[in-house]
Amino acid sequence: IGIPIDGQEMSIQDEDGKLLGDGEIGEICIKGPNVMQGYWNNPSATEESIRDGWLHTGDQGYRDQDGYYFIVGRKKEMIIRGGENIYPKEIEEVLHEHEDIQDCAVVGIPDKKYGEEVAAFIIVKPAASTGEKEIKSYLRQKMADFKRPRIIELVNDLPRTATGKIQKNKIIEEYAGNLKLINKVDGRVNIPYHWVYGKALSKFYTGLKYEEKIYGSVCPSCSRVQVPPKIYCGLCFVECTEYIELPRRGILESFTTVHLEFPGQPKKPPYSYGYIKLDGSHTHLYHLIEEIEEEDISVGLRVEAVWKDPEERTGTLYDIKYFRPV
Repeated sequence: IGIPIDGQEMSIQDEDGKLLGDGEIGEICIKGPNVMQGYWNNPSATEESIRDGWLHTGDQGYRDQDGYYFIVGRKKEMIIRGGENIYPKEIEEVLHEHEDIQDCAVVGIPDKKYGEEVAAFIIVKPAASTGEKEIKSYLRQKMADFKRPRIIELVNDLPRTATGKIQKNKIIEEYAGNLKLINKVDGRVNIPYHWVYGKALSKFYTGLKYEEKIYGSVCPSCSRVQVPPKIYCGLCFVECTEYIELPRRGILESFTTVHLEFPGQPKKPPYSYGYIKLDGSHTHLYHLIEEIEEEDISVGLRVEAVWKDPEERTGTLYDIKYFRPV
């Protein structure tokens, strides 16, 4: 932040309003004629935020011996793990320094043993091969053990507000809620359903966009091949870390033809969608069927994928333009 401007006072205070010394972390508070007097028609919020003339900003920080103030994070986002105060902003800044990390969010997840556990939800760059082990090794070199995230989830996206701010409360709610549900399966799985694709989707979409390849995941227990790939097997509930390239051809196992118009359609009706089981896969892709008349489409039809031109691809399933008869 720097030093206070003319006419303004700043201080670092603890939970009881006690002034803290240089280097001690607490809440940043400000006082002066240019500070707001209160919230409009909200006396309770005013009373909570302004005490003894000090505006409590909700930012945690410290003052150095030269009088400069520094922010370490938001008070409400602070993680308390086993009695230690951990600031997500510090961990996020270290993660953002990694060349393969596109974005991230660090949050505290409820934990029976420590009260809260540090969790990092990370989006890696499209062509990156960095995984959980590499990220943990990187953090081991950068920060103290108690600060390092014990939970690392590689995800395809993060929930955001309309202005683009990451919704950390939503991440916590979804992760904790889904973890509670899936842990009912004999305690063998600790991967919440919302994140079952995780880094596997990154592999899948990167293959479609840059390589014109379709990747599936292989279960090490039952050898079942899933496409799109997942990071665990839906039957055995074991982690899947191996990927294989699948043929772009397969069998049309069911289909439907759309004749009615409605908002959000991929094209003007009539058009047909089908469940396609690629050769060697045990699951299906759901996609458009084209280059064939409606009356000629039938279950058991052999089809193959047709890609969009490279400049049209965006890293989604629809980098495959459609499937056509072989």
